[in-house]
Order: sequence, then C-alpha cells, then structure tokens
Amino acid sequence: MKPIISPRVPGNSDLFLTPQQKEIAVGTLLGDASLQTQSGGKTWRIKWQMSIKHADYANQVCKEFGDRWITSKPHAISRSNSEMLGFQTVTSV
Repeated sequence: MKPIISPRVPGNSDLFLTPQQKEIAVGTLLGDASLQTQSGGKTWRIKWQMSIKHADYANQVCKEFGDRWITSKPHAISRSNSEMLGFQTVTSV
C-alpha cells in the first residue's frame, strides 16, 4: 500500500512536508480538504474548499505551506447556495 501523503515532490527533491504541515494536512483532510488524483492514482494533490467566511483560516493554511507547496492563493468558487474559497498543493507521487 502506498502512503497517503508523499514526503517529496518529483523534480523538487528538497520539497518535504514539515511535521507541522503533515499535521495540518491530516487534520484538514477530516474536514475542509480532500485528496485528488487526475492520473489514476499515480499522482496526488491536496485540494481545500471552505466557506468564504473562513478567508483568514485559508490564508493561514497557505502561509503554513508556503509558495512552493500552494499553486495559487485562495480564490472564489461560486456554488449555487454559497460562496467558497479554493486552493491546492502541487501534485506529488
């Protein structure tokens, strides 16, 4: 069985999750985040979606992961009944 979260991103041999980032990733997977694959399970990323009311929290998560992990700052996602924020990590194997 492959690990849920890879410690390293291919092409970025110095890009590892810190213990704090691992805790945040696991904790948010229980609520605001999900693991996504677009390659049949060969590569993975963490994708967050949360209410726009939690913008400060979203920005703090982005700050904890840093620009090398987060591909874009939180951006608005319109849903039929609510405004959401979304952001994601780089893809990892």
